Amino acid sequence: MEPKAWWIWKPMNSSCGRGIKLLPSHLSNKVLNRLEQKQGLVQRYVERPLLLDGYKFDLRLYVVVTSFDPLKAYIFQEGLVRLCTERYALSQSSLKKRTMHLTNYSVNKRSSKYVPNRDGKAPKAPAPAPPEEELLYNEEDDAEECPTEAGLTEMNESEDESEDEFNEAASGSKEEPPNAGPNGRATSKWTLKDLREHFESQGLDYWALLAKIKELIVKTLIAVETPIVSAWHNGANYQRAKPGPPAPNQTCFELYGFDVLVDQKLRPWLLEVNTCPSLSSSSPLDKRLKTQLVADMLTLVGLQPYLEVTPHRFAEKVPRAPRVTAERLLSSGLRLRDLGEAEWSLILDAHDEYLRRGSYERIFPDLKSQELFRTQRYANCVLAKWLREGGEDCFLPERVDLRPNWLPLQLFSSAC
Repeated sequence: MEPKAWWIWKPMNSSCGRGIKLLPSHLSNKVLNRLEQKQGLVQRYVERPLLLDGYKFDLRLYVVVTSFDPLKAYIFQEGLVRLCTERYALSQSSLKKRTMHLTNYSVNKRSSKYVPNRDGKAPKAPAPAPPEEELLYNEEDDAEECPTEAGLTEMNESEDESEDEFNEAASGSKEEPPNAGPNGRATSKWTLKDLREHFESQGLDYWALLAKIKELIVKTLIAVETPIVSAWHNGANYQRAKPGPPAPNQTCFELYGFDVLVDQKLRPWLLEVNTCPSLSSSSPLDKRLKTQLVADMLTLVGLQPYLEVTPHRFAEKVPRAPRVTAERLLSSGLRLRDLGEAEWSLILDAHDEYLRRGSYERIFPDLKSQELFRTQRYANCVLAKWLREGGEDCFLPERVDLRPNWLPLQLFSSAC
């Protein structure tokens, strides 16, 4: 263990920055005994994050998973950039400053330096703010109610350490306007578009960072794929009273909120994944973004009414095709058009879903990440086969060589 490293401790089953503590590598027995009595998660603290005008920030990204078997995931084109309200510095004396180290909106919204993003609308007349230690939470003041602890508890009993050159350069003046964004906008919450404009003004590669973030999200989903698929299959009943075509595979979906931190080398670090990300709208920006988020998500999912008897998907009788192995699907010896009804049902579901994506981008299925699975599931291999053979191009009118003769011609081959 590195003797000068810092660590962050998060309590289990908590949220909104409650109970988070910064820890040095060396702790007293008293502190260790206190920690052992609680359940929590320890992560290496990213000591040199990328800063925006001297302020620490993180990204809230929205990901919709419409299925885990096969895995199908989409990322929303916009997201939130949440900034701290006090300039960043890492020193012994700064460890209690929650609004410097924690990017949580629930923490920073109660700071007198918090500037709401009005999304281009005229700002409200500022009201005089009491000192931070006397700020009282007003439940009507914000839609995202979440009480937090009074301070970021520092649990080190050793002597203070001096700040290094990085902290001196990052600290700046406390009297400067916080979080000056693109075009002079001074707000504590940006959009990804604002971040992209800032990166371009600083000569940073935004698209390279976004590609790394997408890889991080896909790897995270694959890491938890096995237990989720197992629980999903145990809770689903695919038995039918009467013989017929395969039942629809999609029985549920999930919206995740991925929180990502970026360091000085433009490497993304996963902070956490939220299964119930807040959809409250505490500002015009939140309302605009989250309204489109939910509307496009429901269109993407394509909720269908339950039918006791599922109608046959294909008008003509489909010739019986033997089920091939996952290994053969991954090979080049099998033609896409030779697959059977069950396989083409998976492909058509993926294609129809893609046409309904709206403001979402599909990040999986993706051939680059296919090899990361411990177990190559049959449904994933079917979609991988489809992507290798042309993906969406298979449904173009001129590509009849890629489709079986019994498959009806699709009316649309591009997004509606």
